[in-house]
Amino acid sequence: MQLPLEHQGRAVLTFYKEVTARYRIDTDRVYLTGPSLGGSGTWYIAARYPETFAAIAPMSGFTSHLDFIDKNIDKLIDMPAWAFHGKLDTVVPFEETERIVRRLERKNRNLRFSAEPDLGHWIHWQVYPGQEIYDWLLRYDRRSRK
Repeated sequence: MQLPLEHQGRAVLTFYKEVTARYRIDTDRVYLTGPSLGGSGTWYIAARYPETFAAIAPMSGFTSHLDFIDKNIDKLIDMPAWAFHGKLDTVVPFEETERIVRRLERKNRNLRFSAEPDLGHWIHWQVYPGQEIYDWLLRYDRRSRK
């Protein structure tokens, strides 16, 4: 049984609190990323708990079914975000990510969008093995957003 998204968001926050209490973690350098449903969850959780993350990198996420993201998009204005989506995606339409990025354009100075013309839904297999995304994420910490 899958939990409703609001419960999933609270579960992520509970996990975050447990992990940061138990281990030495630089809480100013926590990043959020995920492909597909994880990309959708990245947008959602970042909008719900923007103070928790230094930067996000959602990939191929379906977002139009989550009113919460649309209603809270302004909470992501100061959130460094690098969104990825393949234009050949047949699982989640490219327009799902493009729509969110368009809403943040000219508002978020740390927004990047990689719209890959020759890639499909599994774009993360091209992104995660490379170094560029990690170098980009590490440029940000929560202190620089305050």
